[in-house]
Amino acid sequence: MGNKPGLTKLVQDLRATMLVSLAVLLGACGGGGGGAVPAVGNGGGNATMPPSALRVNTNGTVYAIAQDDFGTLYLGGSFTNLKYVTSRHALLNLTDGDLFTTGHPEINGALTTVIPDDQGGWYIGGYFTTVAGVPRAGLAHIRADGSVGDWGPVLDGNALTYNTTVQVGALVKLGDVIYIAGRFTAVDGVPRTHLAAVRTDGSLVDWAPKIDYRLVLTDPRIRFMAVSGGIVYVGGEIDLVEGLQRPNLAAIRISDGMPTAFVSPAIRNLSAMVLDGDTLYLGGTFTYLGTVTPDTRIFRNRLAAIKTDGTVTDWNPDADGTVESLAVVNGTIYAGGSFTAIGGVARNYLAAIDTNGMVTSWDPGTNGIVRAIAGVNGNIYIAGDFTNAGGVARNYLAAFDSNGMATPWDPDSDNSVSIITTASDRIYIAGGISSVGGIFLRNNLAAIDAEGRITDWAPGTNDTVRDLAVVDNTIYIGGSFTTLDGMARTYLAAVHTDGIVSNWSPVLNQGVFSLATGNNILYVGGLFTGINGMARRYLAAFDTDDGNLTNWDPNMGNFVTTLAISGDTIYAGGAFRSVGAFNRTRLAAIRADGTVLDWAPAPNSLIYALETDGKTIYIGGSFTVMDGLSRYGAAAVLPDGTLTPWDPVVGKGTGQQVNTIRLVDDTVYIGGSFQTVGGLVRRQVAAVRTDGTIMGWDPDLSSTVLDMVVSRRGVFVGGSFNLVNTLERRSIALIRPDGTVE
Repeated sequence: MGNKPGLTKLVQDLRATMLVSLAVLLGACGGGGGGAVPAVGNGGGNATMPPSALRVNTNGTVYAIAQDDFGTLYLGGSFTNLKYVTSRHALLNLTDGDLFTTGHPEINGALTTVIPDDQGGWYIGGYFTTVAGVPRAGLAHIRADGSVGDWGPVLDGNALTYNTTVQVGALVKLGDVIYIAGRFTAVDGVPRTHLAAVRTDGSLVDWAPKIDYRLVLTDPRIRFMAVSGGIVYVGGEIDLVEGLQRPNLAAIRISDGMPTAFVSPAIRNLSAMVLDGDTLYLGGTFTYLGTVTPDTRIFRNRLAAIKTDGTVTDWNPDADGTVESLAVVNGTIYAGGSFTAIGGVARNYLAAIDTNGMVTSWDPGTNGIVRAIAGVNGNIYIAGDFTNAGGVARNYLAAFDSNGMATPWDPDSDNSVSIITTASDRIYIAGGISSVGGIFLRNNLAAIDAEGRITDWAPGTNDTVRDLAVVDNTIYIGGSFTTLDGMARTYLAAVHTDGIVSNWSPVLNQGVFSLATGNNILYVGGLFTGINGMARRYLAAFDTDDGNLTNWDPNMGNFVTTLAISGDTIYAGGAFRSVGAFNRTRLAAIRADGTVLDWAPAPNSLIYALETDGKTIYIGGSFTVMDGLSRYGAAAVLPDGTLTPWDPVVGKGTGQQVNTIRLVDDTVYIGGSFQTVGGLVRRQVAAVRTDGTIMGWDPDLSSTVLDMVVSRRGVFVGGSFNLVNTLERRSIALIRPDGTVE
């Protein structure tokens, strides 16, 4: 409400007397809605706390945002669904599979390994340079509350870039020490060759075994680690440890960093390793252990077991395809991969094997590769490339009970998952995912609660919602729709917070652009010229107590795009050139008793946004001149009509359109379609002090912003963008006070 974009330069030069049809106007719209301008005393922002995290995408455009006193965020626009954004990793509830909206901050890359920190948080390794905007080069600690810990060892002396020559392959924790394996030659500037140990306080441990890889390759060649009995076991494309031959597997003492006497037969193409007691279970694409010359081969098809003294056991399940993942749960070895049989017994991609190498009766099966397995509380959790597991639809994630039956746990990922790590009641997943939780069908209206969850509130309209206003437990809706939840509602309607459509049903003859509330009155601006059979040209008022149309009738000369309220004064902006008998060029001030005030700034183009604190009226639009003086896109006018010196110069030389303005204390937030403010690069949003100072707040959005709501945690923005600070955010985002995205 209030700030109401929606009209492009195609209609900027419309004469005040031109009658514009709704179809033509809406076809030319570059935005709509804008959320209510709060009444004076509310500081221009909502005092309630926003969601603890906002990780939601829509598949369309968000024109309007409004927030109630409980922190629920209401969205209006042109979209048909919402989904959660997880940026390749997510934190799920182990019981019901629901997404935790906190605890997994934004990472600008991929993960290769995740381990619990034993305090509700996680240590992560992979291919990334930032976590929640904090520089971290492939290693980071995420605390239980989702904040980034101080722990962040720097590999090869480069904290800001992370390329194909410096990578983390595996992590394991013992006490207060994190063991790190990968492809690197230094940690915090101290030489370390592919293996290192760093304490949880960030100090480097004097443990420095030297690893030589079998081949010069560019991915992390140690991908598996386990620790037991003072020994660190590592698996991968290893050749030498401290100059001693250790083909693919090695055991290294914690005490001095030297390899033990453990020597296994050479194992090519190792894909999985798990330690259980004194036995290492191995999976991969291998068909034998050992070498051809001299012939030391011990034939094992893709599964094998080696004792920690180096002895190859008789365990020989015989998989007919690659084994990608292993887990040992209560003495049973669970294997996942691309196989279809174990020991000649049909097992599609998933199997349970006893310690004698025999397949058990546990046989859920999937229709695609199983890449990760974890056992918790009697259930087996799996991840991979499948869309069916245990005979039921399960997208890339599933859980089975001890009988092999699929449990109700169904997070519904949108892409392949390759990592599962569990701790307490949480399960950390990572892979190619961009969303978990499935798609939530929502026709142009949706709500997100204070914890960042998409709610069940889902009244649907048949066309675009342009604006929203919240009054107690009622959400007023304006736009170009003609039905709401299948009921006739022409351009204006009301829905309660429980999702029930109000019986209030005014009949307008054309669409609504803007809503504003104050003093128990709902003010409505738009394209209409009649309501309930009575003449109301472009601007009208309803009593929110009884829903009746009031006698207030300014009789505007053309459409109204934006409204703001200060006390008993209603400020209006749009395309009009008259208010009743008075000449007013696109801006006007009207008393609640219908008196047209002398306030008459004269912009040279359309107005899309108004915001006031009672002392100053801030104006946004596509104009370049206000009252004969240069003002690009934004201006400030006093209640007596005086144009102030405030002049942020939005988009000069590159095009300007300010669609929404929010004032909080001495900061004016502006959003729209522009590339510069005051000569500084500011894409789509900016923050300007009331003294004209351009602030450093610079989120950098990829496309148009149509509405904003300011809260204590940051600024909610809605529009048609799909990136914020290069991170995927489609149409809705929460930007922190430091300019980073939630």
